[in-house]
Amino acid sequence: MKISIGTPGNKRNFREVDVLTASELTEYILLGPYSLGIYKGGHRNKDNFLRTDLIGLDFDEGVTIDEAVERFSEYQHIIAPTKSHRIEKNGVVCDRFRVILFLSRPIVDNDTFEATWYSLYSKFPQIDRACKDSCRYFEPSTSVYSSKIGDGLLVEPVAPKQKEEKLKEKAPESPNQKGDLGKRTLTFLTLGAEPGSKHHELFAAARDAHQNLYSKEWFIEQVTSLSERTGDEAYIDQGALKTIDDAFTKDPKHEPRIQQRAFSYVKLGELLETPDKKEDWLVDGLLIKGGLSIIVGIPKIGKTTLVRQLEKSILRGETFLGRETSKGTVVHYSFDEKAKTAKRHYRTLGLTKDDPMVLHFGSASNANYLKEFEEDLIRINPSIAVVDTLFDLVETEDVNSYAPIKRQLSAIASVAERTGCHIMFIHHQNKPNPNFGRGSGHSVLGSTAIFGSVDCCMIFEQVKDSNLRTLAIKGRGVDDFDKVQLRFDKDAQSYAIEEISDNFY
Repeated sequence: MKISIGTPGNKRNFREVDVLTASELTEYILLGPYSLGIYKGGHRNKDNFLRTDLIGLDFDEGVTIDEAVERFSEYQHIIAPTKSHRIEKNGVVCDRFRVILFLSRPIVDNDTFEATWYSLYSKFPQIDRACKDSCRYFEPSTSVYSSKIGDGLLVEPVAPKQKEEKLKEKAPESPNQKGDLGKRTLTFLTLGAEPGSKHHELFAAARDAHQNLYSKEWFIEQVTSLSERTGDEAYIDQGALKTIDDAFTKDPKHEPRIQQRAFSYVKLGELLETPDKKEDWLVDGLLIKGGLSIIVGIPKIGKTTLVRQLEKSILRGETFLGRETSKGTVVHYSFDEKAKTAKRHYRTLGLTKDDPMVLHFGSASNANYLKEFEEDLIRINPSIAVVDTLFDLVETEDVNSYAPIKRQLSAIASVAERTGCHIMFIHHQNKPNPNFGRGSGHSVLGSTAIFGSVDCCMIFEQVKDSNLRTLAIKGRGVDDFDKVQLRFDKDAQSYAIEEISDNFY
């Protein structure tokens, strides 16, 4: 087995070395910059690529290193943290690491490498897309977290599909019709790219714009705006303009993603034969991944306290009120609460800088906040986003106005579904309705569109003449509200289920 190693500051010229044992490979990935391929004359680029016996995958967000060890347990692998592992980067603290997989036979051409990479990407979509090139090089890791060599599966290289005749540009069906830009392109045009990947991301975004029928002039305007917002002239200097020119001279790889018709139809027989989708729970039987929920209560009753208990459970993969949770990253939008109050409570809960959580304090600062909301969820890739409170994100002049509230919540539900992030709203309670009683959908302040739009509604109330609380839960597939009684532990700043008392309504 051979790999290529370089020297700090030299990203082009690498020298080929023989690797006879796993321990030698481990030494090289800890020593300095390296590439898993070998190249003609040691010049690291796709044109000079000769072969590789290994394939490397980068994980920057969305998967913990412990989860990766479990996912790759069947494969011959090395898993090594990178220098930014559990260090704040772009406001996010999370596990960042590299997985090196052993191939069953060498890959000797770029097309097979790319086909193999995409095959792995389909199984592990959290992989960093920047590492799909055969000439990718890596900075040294800090340690080896997991190593399994000699008794696991080898990755089988995937044969590339027969290349079809290059697609010709498709004329739009109307003068203004264009394809939908990809999430990656939208994120780049809004947030830019990290140092070291600007050229790569600029080219990919320009290529996507070209394939979806946007003009080069339009794209340059967007990048100029990005340069002005970030103060970074590298996005629009002569090198960047040449990159854009190169992207717009390439033949398209696919037809533009033209917006589909408003209605699509499926035959009943096809629908009935479609396999039932198994619910993917963030909190077992309570919160669905990619769904919407709401917790409702009067002010100062402890809604946020209960939600923070939930956040800790998800951050640590611990049970929440007796329910299993899926471990993941948390984002909390606090539009009213002071940062010092939140800091004090999170410390009391025992959370630390190593917990993968980010927070926003204060009002949304511009008119594009809903667009940025989705872009940030794509970038951060959290398991849950908590919004405190509902009407700080959903704007309306009349809280009882059904149509505008329904439209906004439908749009937010689509964001949740596209990103896979569960979105939870903290909201206020209506006055009790004598016709329906407490602990029902009529407890939700405002239009019935709110209760009708969420997958799970939780009504949080105080037990009469008591310091106890009740949580009435109406989730997917539940005919009526399930009610549990909770007691608050002041020292732990959390709630626990207690047997139902006589004055439980």
